[in-house]
Amino acid sequence: MTDLETSNKIINLSLNGIKYGTLLPVTDVNKLYQKLYSYNTIPIPLGQRSARWDHHSIFPVNSHYADAAKLLEVYWIPESAGDDTGYWLSWKPKKTTVRGINPDSCTFKLYISPHIDDYFPVFAEVIKVLTEAKVYCFKTGSNYHGILRPDKLVVYFDNFNELKSTAEKIHHRTSNFSAQGVPFSAPLFDTLMLSWGIDPPSRKKAPVSWRVWITKELASGIIEGKKMLVDEPWQYALQHVRSRGFKIETWEPDQQLFATHQTKKTYPL
Repeated sequence: MTDLETSNKIINLSLNGIKYGTLLPVTDVNKLYQKLYSYNTIPIPLGQRSARWDHHSIFPVNSHYADAAKLLEVYWIPESAGDDTGYWLSWKPKKTTVRGINPDSCTFKLYISPHIDDYFPVFAEVIKVLTEAKVYCFKTGSNYHGILRPDKLVVYFDNFNELKSTAEKIHHRTSNFSAQGVPFSAPLFDTLMLSWGIDPPSRKKAPVSWRVWITKELASGIIEGKKMLVDEPWQYALQHVRSRGFKIETWEPDQQLFATHQTKKTYPL
């Protein structure tokens, strides 16, 4: 197979993550997928492991963030992320901009991945853009565990065109900040800051995230490739997800991916 390494930072980050996965002495798919899913997470400083925030203290006491903090107060409603982990803080716009996410449709996700050193200024810039955008909701990590993971800021859309338009505006405002990068997501621009994915339709089942889906498939491919004694298990894993409806050259879902494996509908790109 042709070497898939490119000049794109997100794609190469993902390829390095798969190669890392092949080096781990793990034979259980669930354990390996968790290692892949957490790849490129920054270790939590010992003194900050119990630190938590809430939506009133998400910004430091600093006039630099005053405008963005006011936007949150005026235009957004803080809410629970709907899980029991407490890892996320989420907001919905007070003025409905989209009808909501249909459980039988695909959910488009924009990942925004500033490095921890630039998290707060990037968060401030993102709020300014999202307040004018048509988003369903957005979430960010509620503690150091949340903001040290690569996918620390996630914005939800009901269509790809709005995601791309919003991403362009965020890119313009954040291109000078340092980024971390979300592995196993599709790149936007040649940057580690922005990428995207699609959550499969839930079909009234528990929601499955894009990165959970793809890392489970990659883990399965790596372990199967090792059992078959192939020369490069990471390449075998890529071919495995390709057979499941995944574009390994661009890290995007194939048009028919969820039509084949989740629902009869295709996503509206």
